[in-house]
Amino acid sequence: MLRAGVFAAASLLLSMSVNAQYCSISYTYAQCNSYNMYINKFSTTGGLANITNNNTGCGSSSNSYKFYNTMVHKGVQGTTVNFSVTIGSSYPQGVRIYVDWNGDGDFNDANETAHSSSSTISAGGTRTGSFTVPANATVGQTRMRVRSSYSDPNVAACGAENYGECEDYVFEVVPSCSVKFTNDPSDNVGCGGFATPFSATVQSADTFRWQYFNGATWSNAVDGPQFGGATTTTLQVKNILPSMTGWKYRLIGYNTTENCSVKSKDAELTVIPTSASSIIILPSDTVICKGQTVTMQTAFSKGGSTPQYQWVMNGVDIAGANGASYSSNSLSNNDIISVKFVSSQQCILPSVSNNVVFSVGEKYESKVDITVSYLGDNQYQFQAHPKNGGKAPLYQWFKNGKYIPGATGARYVAENIFHSDKIYVEMVSSDECVQNKVSASKSIGLDVSDITGTLGTFSVYPNPNSGRFTLTGDLTANTNTASIDIINTLGQNVYNSQVAVNNHKLQTAVELDSKLSNGMYTIKVTADGKTSSMRFMLNK
Repeated sequence: MLRAGVFAAASLLLSMSVNAQYCSISYTYAQCNSYNMYINKFSTTGGLANITNNNTGCGSSSNSYKFYNTMVHKGVQGTTVNFSVTIGSSYPQGVRIYVDWNGDGDFNDANETAHSSSSTISAGGTRTGSFTVPANATVGQTRMRVRSSYSDPNVAACGAENYGECEDYVFEVVPSCSVKFTNDPSDNVGCGGFATPFSATVQSADTFRWQYFNGATWSNAVDGPQFGGATTTTLQVKNILPSMTGWKYRLIGYNTTENCSVKSKDAELTVIPTSASSIIILPSDTVICKGQTVTMQTAFSKGGSTPQYQWVMNGVDIAGANGASYSSNSLSNNDIISVKFVSSQQCILPSVSNNVVFSVGEKYESKVDITVSYLGDNQYQFQAHPKNGGKAPLYQWFKNGKYIPGATGARYVAENIFHSDKIYVEMVSSDECVQNKVSASKSIGLDVSDITGTLGTFSVYPNPNSGRFTLTGDLTANTNTASIDIINTLGQNVYNSQVAVNNHKLQTAVELDSKLSNGMYTIKVTADGKTSSMRFMLNK
């Protein structure tokens, strides 16, 4: 038999604070590895989670105490816990098991000595047994203590013993309440300044209460500026602040008939600052012609990898226009195009682009006329007069149906031209809105009706003409001015002008009213009491 006095000279008081709220233990004479005074194996069955801690020997030779804080037995209220404990191989030991059923930080309350035997366990022996989780045990995690002492079956939960070992474990009391969470709330990400939900699915509960943990304490959520749905299965966390990142939330489900409740698992909130996206439209053109196709591209910021688009015309969503670009050939004048933009990034606000206003013109015809003027020395200048030719029309002049090499300007100067030659020009309009890109003038020549009379000899070119022509003459009268009248076939005067005469020479450009009808007209030139007349053809 081992005597206490044998180790008196080497004795060392060993103690520790197991936890700030649990009592200390100590062993007076030796560490647990001396004389194999330890709990070698401990295991449980019957729980939702069980403990298996085998062949540990002396878990801590410095103080004969070990808290296995990662080993948990989960026992449902009212169910049986089966245990097996094996001691060291040298000496008999008594073993007791304590559980803090009400979670008050001690093992002093009724029924908290979960197992107590009337005899010691023989050296190297094993004892099995069972105990029941009280129906009113406090739900949640608490402490289970397994303690041995040399030759003492009545080993206390606290204080000093001579030889042995103490092992602590976590015991989690699971409610027997029929309330059951089929889906616990999940961690969530919230955007600063906005709301985000936490939801759970629970069975057999008739009332609910959400709680939140702000880093210091758990508190009940109350409907108001910060929370909504505090007594439902979905909690809205409103007006989220950056400081709320890391806060936790859980739901308590109550069964009032059974007078019990169950807490869900915790879910954590992560807060992301909110910022705005932006988008602009880059049209290929905003001044277009009716029926012209225009394409609009976009550029954005903070859109994420898969942003969403909705194109809008005059305030109305365009069906199916959901891409990064938009093309249309059916725009009308003053149509307004914009695009609504939704980022795929979290906590990025939607945005709306700039408005693009389109100026849409109707289609019209291009046209070109020509006039001719005499430059002297048998040189004649033919001038193109474009209508709807655009900013940079192209020209090609022709004589007698054949193109004239190099004659590609708005003017063409001809030398050694005969009265029988016919000149015309083709024009390619640069105006986007014309229906006919290519137009051709009428052919004109130098055909003139020369007359002689009391006043002199005169010529009109071109003849026929479109109402634009040049009148030249050699006057016999010694005068500085002459009067020109143009008369239609009805004898009506449709044109009158006073022109200068220099050294008996007359040369003037005439442009008639565009409303005059095609046909034969007579020019009458009068000066110094003398008159000469001639005819020309108007052919527009």
